[in-house]
Amino acid sequence: MAAGGDRAGGPQGYTRADEQPDSAGDRVTAAVYGGGRGIAEYRIYRDGVLAGTVGGRENRFRAEGLQPATTYRFAVEARDAAGRVSTGNPSLSVTTAVYAPPQEQLLSLVRRTGAVAKGSVLELQVRAPQAENLYGFFVKLKYDPSRFKLMSSSLDSAFGKESADAVLGRRGSGGSALFTGVKLGRVPGAGGEDLGLLTLKFVALQPGEGQFLLQPGSQLMDGSGRPEVLKEPVSLNVTVSGSGGGA
Repeated sequence: MAAGGDRAGGPQGYTRADEQPDSAGDRVTAAVYGGGRGIAEYRIYRDGVLAGTVGGRENRFRAEGLQPATTYRFAVEARDAAGRVSTGNPSLSVTTAVYAPPQEQLLSLVRRTGAVAKGSVLELQVRAPQAENLYGFFVKLKYDPSRFKLMSSSLDSAFGKESADAVLGRRGSGGSALFTGVKLGRVPGAGGEDLGLLTLKFVALQPGEGQFLLQPGSQLMDGSGRPEVLKEPVSLNVTVSGSGGGA
């Protein structure tokens, strides 16, 4: 670690360093807390090289340009107004996290209606946030049949027009429903940002909170018949108020 100045009688104090990934995921914030008095500045070293300085009243240093899954050694040196430099400086090894950008879900559930009261209609949509060359889908849905009754299901026009260039298959009972949508003939595959697939209409049977769940195993299929499979469940909670109001 580089050093300079008269170290005898230099400032002493408690320091600590820690880290957390920032929003970009490829950098780390290194926080340095000083407990000494009369300190003009702190010098922060990374792997023995001066990385930056902060004022004596500062308690935070941002280390830029750190890489994921990499170990760095940080050290802190204090200097007072007379130019004396601290001895016995603390240091700490920091290993940054392995960064993986969040994965967007294959399917989403979207509520299309506002407040829902007992006896009113709840409209939901099943959507594909980033579909390309989409020729088919298979959706597995679970819900509470004591709170909601499925009244109708239809293809979204963005996917296709039923009986014209696409077909929709439906089956299920007791709170479980399966839907299959397939493009017909030599038509272009559906695609686009946040593509609508399926519209579902339910009647709310009683007040309270109910959950709709797209189950793992639901799939999207491209023009080659290759499936993309939903691996994690997608849930949507809906609260039904008493008759005449909603929340």
